[in-house]
Order: sequence, then C-alpha cells, then structure tokens
Amino acid sequence: MKKILIALVILVPIAITGFFGYNYFQKNIAHVHGIIMYSDNKEEMDSKLETNKKNIEKSLTVEGKYSSKSDTLVLNTQAANKLMNQGAFNHVTKKGEKASFKKVKKLSAEPALWTSKSDTSVTDDSGKIIDSKSKDYIVLGEYSATSKILILDNEDYQNFDAKTEYVSVIKEKRDADKALLSYKTNGSIPSHIFHYGE
Repeated sequence: MKKILIALVILVPIAITGFFGYNYFQKNIAHVHGIIMYSDNKEEMDSKLETNKKNIEKSLTVEGKYSSKSDTLVLNTQAANKLMNQGAFNHVTKKGEKASFKKVKKLSAEPALWTSKSDTSVTDDSGKIIDSKSKDYIVLGEYSATSKILILDNEDYQNFDAKTEYVSVIKEKRDADKALLSYKTNGSIPSHIFHYGE
C-alpha cells in the first residue's frame, strides 16, 4: 500500500505537468498562424482573401513590384514600413547551417538591398542599375521567396521598371501550414508561412 501511495505522489505531479506543458506547447509553440501571399493579380488576391475571410484574424495588402530577371521584390518605403509594423521582416543571422531571426524594427537607408547574396546592386527589367546604400540579410517572413528585396523611396520606386506584385500578410485563425493551400495563387512567387508578429 505504501508503494502505491508513493507511486501516486510521484505520478500525479508528472501527469499534471505533462498535461499543462502539452497545452502550452500546442497554444504557443506548435502552431504557426502567419501567411505571406503574393500575386500579380489584385482580383485574384482579393478573391482569396474574401474566400478565407472567416478564418482571417487580420490582414494587410501592399503593392510592390517584382523583377523576374533579377528575382527581386521591390517595395517603396511606405509599403515596407507597413509590413515592418506587422512584424513581417526578419533579420537573419546564420551560424553554419543554423539560422536565427530577429524582427526588423527600423528600415535602413534607401536604396536598401536585402539579400543573402554578395550583390550590392539590382537591375530593373529595362536594364537600369540601382546601387544600394545599405545591404543586410533580411527576409519577408522566415523564408527567402525571392533572392532579393529592394526598398526604394517613392520617386525611385515609381521609376523602377518591373511588373506590379501585391503582397498580403495574413494572420490566420487556423494552423497556417494546413491553411496555406487556400492562399495558393497563379503568381510566380510562392506563398509561405511564418510566425506572425512574434
């Protein structure tokens, strides 16, 4: 009888800790709720957002440009600031194969080039070269959907020759990994998941 009592004294706290630990893990760690969706077709993007409206906690859509020749997403300062305020940009620090992310809180001087590559300039679709004033390894979300992100002031952005690309940052109520297919577009940049605002 004494052994059963000792076993209960040991097992009950372990079971309670395991139960609450699992619930904490499920709520705070296991699920990712952010989705970044890209499309060159505003109607397609609006349709995806409307179709998923009941599952969207909040979303933000900005207009940018995409140069397929240089695989570069181009944003003006205002659009970049809106995305930054949603916690969508991450500064990447890589040590060997392991990467760590830190939210970007302030934009660097424009033109700013964000890439893991050694490039310090970007060529638009008409062949005009833009040299960057600053270069960092920063990604939109936690994934390099394009090889470069270029941040320009409004005048340089207007003069940059590339097709229009819309970017939506979405906070999903569902597990983003499971909901991602609902946001698949016909665009050339794939949608992806990220830890929204964390």
